[in-house]
Amino acid sequence: MTNTAVTEYRKLGYWEIINMIENFSRKNGASTLNAKDEKLITMSKAIDERAYVFYTTFLPRNSIIEVEFFARAISGKGACGLDLYGSPILEGEFEDSITITDKEWRPYRLAYTAERGKGYARVTFGQFKSQVGETEFRDIIVKVYNGNPAPVQRYGLIRKNGSSWDIHSAIGEFANDGLRYVVAEDEYIRVRFSHMRAWYRPIINTTVYKNGNKDGWHAQPTVGSTTDNEVNIYIYDKAGNLVKPKDITGEFYISFYAIAT
Repeated sequence: MTNTAVTEYRKLGYWEIINMIENFSRKNGASTLNAKDEKLITMSKAIDERAYVFYTTFLPRNSIIEVEFFARAISGKGACGLDLYGSPILEGEFEDSITITDKEWRPYRLAYTAERGKGYARVTFGQFKSQVGETEFRDIIVKVYNGNPAPVQRYGLIRKNGSSWDIHSAIGEFANDGLRYVVAEDEYIRVRFSHMRAWYRPIINTTVYKNGNKDGWHAQPTVGSTTDNEVNIYIYDKAGNLVKPKDITGEFYISFYAIAT
């Protein structure tokens, strides 16, 4: 591929497969999902049952997703499919699939260019609603070209500067990636950052820098969201008492870090 850059590369080995089986899968009735010797083994015994795992990623407009793997049908048939989503909380729309019926190991490839800019993609391996059989998958590699680097990160240093709050990121000061501004409300500060464009909700960590008489203080963020690009941060002193932003005096700094995939 010309004029492309790989921004996400994942080879799904044993532990990645286990994680998908435990957290990102669907099976009904007597269907089964197993991992053995770096292989994913899916089996559905009846129509309307399902046995599949899925891998999700952000897929912005004009990016490319490429999935390569080996597979064989022990019995019946299986598939690898691609669905597109407008957001992680909406229903997906089928885009493409490969049906697996060969009894011998064969290489397969599924690729798609995101021309419509849906934003989110889900790659599925196994038996869908109308498929019965047992399938083995191995050497699964997922690549995204021209997408967002994964994981997505936002970080910076928040400062109380006199009577106001700001992002302390002047030239020669502290690193800032995506923090836009901070506003002091009555009981918390509200931090706005650039949209993370990720499938899963971000994990956010905030830490009060040790300075002055603020030893032992801590900052507690609210839970991150896939749809909102701001978070509220509550500040507590060493004794665990909530401190209002307007009551904080002297130098005060909070480091902010968020990560999502």
